[in-house]
Amino acid sequence: MSFGYQNFIYFFWVPLLLCVLLLYRVKKEKRLRQNYFSQRLAEQFFYDSKGKKAYLSALLKGFALFLLFFALLLPRYGYKTIEVKRKGVDILIALDVSPNRLMRAKYKIIDLLSMLQGDRIGLMIFAGNAFVQSPLTLDYAAVRMYLDDISADIIPKQGTGITEALKKGAEVFDTTKPTSKAILLLSDGEDTIENPLPVAEELKEKGVRVYSIGIGTKEGAPIPDSNGGFKKDDAGKVVISTLHGVQLKNIAEITGGEYVAGTGNDWDLTHIYKDEIKRTMKEESIHEGKKKSWNELYQWFGVIAFFSLLADSFMNRRKRNGKITKVK
Repeated sequence: MSFGYQNFIYFFWVPLLLCVLLLYRVKKEKRLRQNYFSQRLAEQFFYDSKGKKAYLSALLKGFALFLLFFALLLPRYGYKTIEVKRKGVDILIALDVSPNRLMRAKYKIIDLLSMLQGDRIGLMIFAGNAFVQSPLTLDYAAVRMYLDDISADIIPKQGTGITEALKKGAEVFDTTKPTSKAILLLSDGEDTIENPLPVAEELKEKGVRVYSIGIGTKEGAPIPDSNGGFKKDDAGKVVISTLHGVQLKNIAEITGGEYVAGTGNDWDLTHIYKDEIKRTMKEESIHEGKKKSWNELYQWFGVIAFFSLLADSFMNRRKRNGKITKVK
């Protein structure tokens, strides 16, 4: 036998202490009765003049306390292995770490993790290169951990390579399985290396939709440097990150997805995830793996505890003038 809450065993003294207090109360009441009443008067005025039923009642209550304590430990014996499946969509987050809106994008991903409903999620970062930080998983806490470690200088090669990110993103999905596949692209939309539209056409053929959220403004803003000041190009000029919404919109529309400009609230995420991905994409059964299904025993301890307390309740009732009354 094992226990689901093994650490609770250290609180074994709690029901033991309560049992001791119950027995002490019975013994104290018996002593007071003996001090103030003779045996003849005690038998005349008290239903349980010798205290035998009181001791039995205390033992039943104590027994029930121990049973309830063991039920709280979640006792279990033996298990069977079952396959776990969920219905959902495979979503790969492609996060552009080059814009100066990185923190804003990270907060949006955190909000998205709280919205997910059985979907597998992956995390990829890109600038001049693209790297998969977390493969598709149902472990949202692990994705959050990877997300916390991302900074603007995590990728040494600067620039914005949306094309490479889309190519590498397509490799993350298992094309042999009929799962619905989506890439959530968070970027300013400027590809400084090559044209991403031909890759978008390839994604469409593979059944991968791209949903893009524009991070930044049309006016643009300088990109903070981790060493202080702002990032500069080879000519020594400050690099200005501007939003290229048309590029992001074209990528999304080619693949059958949608583009929205990033907002200061959760409207953009809610619209993309709930109104688009969850409403328009077919949810497939996702094989999560195998897990142990334990044979739980806690309910039996609870049932026996209930009948122990029920027996105690009936024992403390007696017939008086043809009616059953509770002894006080």
